[in-house]
Amino acid sequence: MKIGIKIVTQSLVIIIAYYLFAAWQPFPLTAQTSLGGHPLSWSLSSENEAPPVEEIPLAALEASKKATFPDSLSPLMQIAYPVQTSWSLSSSGDWVSLPEGGRLWRLTIRGQGAKHISVSFNKLFLPKGSLLYLYNKNRTKCIGGFSFHNNQKHGELSTEPLPGEQITIEYFEPEAAKGQGQFNICRVSYGYVPLEQIFAKTLYDCHVNINCSPEGDNWQRAKKSITMMIINGAFVCTGTLINNSAEDFTPYVLTSRHCLTPANYDAVTQPIASDIVFYWNYAAPDCSGVVSSPSSTTSGAFVVANAAETGVAGSDFALLRLNENPADWFDVYFAGYSSENIAPSSGVSLHHPGGQALKIATFASPAISYISDRYWRVYFMQTPNGFSVTEGGSSGAPLFDLNERVTGQLYGGSNINCADPATDWSIYGKIAYSWNNNGSTDPRRRLSDWLDPVDNGQNLSQEGLSAAERPTQCAKPFFSEYVEGYALQRCLEIYNPTEDTINLAESAYSLAFYFEGNTLAGSVIPLTGAIPPKSVYVVCDNDAGIYLLALANQTALPIFFNGDDAVVLFKGSRVIDAIGQIGSDPGIEWGTGNTSTQNNTIRRKTEISKGDNNPYDHFDPALEWEGYPIATFNGMGIHDCSCNNYTCVPGLLNNYSCDAADVPLVLPPGAVLWGTGASDTLFSPAQAGFGIHNFIYIQGLDTCRFEIMIADTLAPKIACKDLSINQIPAEGYLLDPSELVEIEQSSDNCGTWEVIELSPASILPGQTGQVISVQITAQDASGNQSQCSSKVVVIAPVTQHGTFEPGQVQTWPNPSSGLVNIQTNKAIFKIEIRDMNGRLQWSARQQEVGIIPIDLSNQPDGLYYSSITFLDGSIQLGKIVLAR
Repeated sequence: MKIGIKIVTQSLVIIIAYYLFAAWQPFPLTAQTSLGGHPLSWSLSSENEAPPVEEIPLAALEASKKATFPDSLSPLMQIAYPVQTSWSLSSSGDWVSLPEGGRLWRLTIRGQGAKHISVSFNKLFLPKGSLLYLYNKNRTKCIGGFSFHNNQKHGELSTEPLPGEQITIEYFEPEAAKGQGQFNICRVSYGYVPLEQIFAKTLYDCHVNINCSPEGDNWQRAKKSITMMIINGAFVCTGTLINNSAEDFTPYVLTSRHCLTPANYDAVTQPIASDIVFYWNYAAPDCSGVVSSPSSTTSGAFVVANAAETGVAGSDFALLRLNENPADWFDVYFAGYSSENIAPSSGVSLHHPGGQALKIATFASPAISYISDRYWRVYFMQTPNGFSVTEGGSSGAPLFDLNERVTGQLYGGSNINCADPATDWSIYGKIAYSWNNNGSTDPRRRLSDWLDPVDNGQNLSQEGLSAAERPTQCAKPFFSEYVEGYALQRCLEIYNPTEDTINLAESAYSLAFYFEGNTLAGSVIPLTGAIPPKSVYVVCDNDAGIYLLALANQTALPIFFNGDDAVVLFKGSRVIDAIGQIGSDPGIEWGTGNTSTQNNTIRRKTEISKGDNNPYDHFDPALEWEGYPIATFNGMGIHDCSCNNYTCVPGLLNNYSCDAADVPLVLPPGAVLWGTGASDTLFSPAQAGFGIHNFIYIQGLDTCRFEIMIADTLAPKIACKDLSINQIPAEGYLLDPSELVEIEQSSDNCGTWEVIELSPASILPGQTGQVISVQITAQDASGNQSQCSSKVVVIAPVTQHGTFEPGQVQTWPNPSSGLVNIQTNKAIFKIEIRDMNGRLQWSARQQEVGIIPIDLSNQPDGLYYSSITFLDGSIQLGKIVLAR
C-alpha cells in the first residue's frame, strides 16, 4: 500500500477539565502496563481523512478456522482465529505531519463479522517520546499509550482483545525521534465469540464465584495469584503466580503444557512466548456473578521450563517467567507450593472456566494418585452456593491443599455434567513429578531449578508472599560494564545499587563462563570481596594491563571470555545477571558496531536497575547497554544508576475555569511537553477547552504523564424577561424560550447550554386578563442547572367611550417595575388607576398635553386598569402591568 504524507493545518484540540486533583504516575493502574491517556487523533478535526484499512486476509482466516489442536482430556477454550500478517510502518498505514511537531501513523484493521480483534507486534522499538495506541471503532475501548518502557529484548508485544470488527492502531512519533520507531503487525486474531458473552456467562451453570461465602472466605489471598491467560489472542487458560525459595518475587506463572501447544511454545525450541496476555484480579465482587470486563493485564512471557511430552505421557506442566511483573502495578499474591508426593486431604481449585470471572471448586476427600503417579485425580463437592466443575478455560488452574500451597496444575477431566456433577472428576499434573520430571537433567524440563534456586531442589514446600512484602527497587547487584580490549584486556564490573554492603564471599557469588553456545559452564570464578553501597566491584584478567589492574578488586587467571561467550553472575545457584545467551553461539559477537560484545566496551545504561536473571533468553546489548570503541576504559570503576527513581514531578496542580488567564507551567528544566493548550512555558485553558486533558513530557529517563480536568461546575447565567400577550388562540399559546430569556451565557464559558423546561409551557384560553408566573430551567453540557421566573400578562379587551383617535395616548414601560409614563396629545380632565378589584390606587386632575409620570412603586405586582377622561368628554381605557 502506498504511504502518503498529509499536513494537518488545524491545531490539535486536546480536552481539559476542572477537577480535584492531577494524576502523576509513570504507569497507571489500568489495562496493560502503559501510560494511559488517549490518542492524539481523537482531538483532530473531523474533516481529516480516515486512515487506510487492511482487511484480515480471508484465505488465511479460513485456514486458521480449520486448524485443530486435539487433546481428548484437555479441550482448550478457543475464542478467536489467529491469522499471520505482515503489515508495518513502511508497508501499510498512513503518516500525518502535525503542525505542533512530530507525526502520526495510523492503520485500521477490519475483519467483517468479527466480535473482537487483538494483535501482536514484532520487531518493535518505541523511542522516547513516542506513543502507541489501539482503539475500537466507536472508541469505547482504548489501550496504550505504550512507550519505550514497553520495549523488550525480543521486540515483541501482544494486546488484549478490543471489541468490534474494526480497530485502529495509532503511533505518535516526536520530531526528535523521527524515523527511529519500528514495528511489524505479525498476528491478528479474529474473535468469533462476543467478549460480553465470554465475560458474562459461563458455559455451564454449576459454578461458584470466588467471593461467595463461606466457600471463598479462606482463599482471599490465594485468589490474587490466579491469572486468566489468552494465548495468540485465541485460546483461554488459567495460571498461577507462584513463589520460589529465594522469595525474590520473580514473576513465575505455573500453567499446563498443553496451553502452549497452539503457539508451539517450548522452553527448548521456542521459549519466547510474547503472544500471551495475562488478566489479573478478574473476579465478581460477590456471589451474584455480575462482573465487568477485566482490565488489569500484563503482556508476554518466557517459557523457562515445561514437560517435554504432550498429553498424559508427562505431567503437563509449564512454567513461564513474565515480561512484566504484575506486582509492579496490581495487588497480586505469589502462591506457595508443595513438591511432596503426599495426597492433599482436601482443598480447592481456583479457575476461569470458559474465560469467566474466577470460580472456586471444593474437594473434601483425599486426592487419588493417577496415571503412573504423575497426576492427582479429585472429585469436587456440593457447597452452600453451588457445585463447581472445571471446563475449557480452566486448563492450568492450581490445585491447592489446605495449607494454601499449589500441588498441581489442571490437565483435564471427564465429561462435564452439571446435572450430576458428583460423577465429574478432574486431573492435575503433580508438582511432585514435575519437580525433576522423571529424573531430567535439563533445567528447562523440570521445576526444581526455578522454584528452589536456594536449596538446589531440596526445599519441598514454600509459603506464599503478598506483593506488598516485596523489597524496594535496586535490591541486587548487576553487571554495569564489560570490557574486551586488546589481547587480554578483559574486565567485568559489578554494581551494588543497594544501601547495604554486599559480602560476595559470604553470599556465594560467582562468575560462570559458557563458551561458544555450550550449556555447561566451562569456567567458574568464586568472588571473594565485598561491594560497598552504591559502588562497584571490578574483576579483571591477570594480564589485563597496568591501567585496568589498578582498578581491579579481584583478578583471575585467566578470564577466557570472548565476544561469543555468555557470562553469568550467580548467587549460589541463583542467576542474578547475564551477558549473552547460554546455549546460543552468535558466531563472533552479540550486537553490532560499538554496541557489541567483540573488542568493545559496553556500559549499562543508567536507567537499568536490575540484571537479566534469564540467561537463556535472546540477548541484544543495544537495549540495555551503551557501546564504546575498543580500549575505552574511562568509565571503569564508577557507575551511576537511576534505580527506577522516576523523575516525573507535579507541574499543573491548580484548578482553572475555561476562561481563566494563561497559566505559567511549572515543569522541570529541559522537559519537552506534548499537549494542546500548552507551550514550553504557558498553558491556556481557553485554548484547551472543556474536558479531560492528557499531557506527556520527557524528563530525564522517563516518559511522564499527567492529567488535568477543567469541568463546567457553574450553572449558566440566565435572566428572565416578562411577556405580554394580546390574545390567546383557541388551542392555547405555546411559550417560546427566546421570548422569556434575555441573557444567554455559560458562567465559566465551558460550553453551551439550553432551556430544558418551561412550567407551564403554554397559556390556556381561559387565562385572559391574568398574570401567569412561568418557571424557566436551563442546563449546560455538564448537567448544571439554573432557574429564573418570568411573568406573562394576558391583556383583556378594552372598552372605549366617546371619540377616540389612535395615537392619543402612549404608556411605557409596560410591563413596569412601578414607574410608568403616560403621554397624550389632548388635554386631560382626570386620570384614575384602579386595581383588578376596582379600588382606586392613583389619580390626578387637569393635566396638560405631554408626559405624565405615575408612581406605582408602592403597589404590588399585578394587573391595573387606567382610565383617562379628556376635557372634550372622551374616555380611553388601558392596562398597566407591574412585574418586578
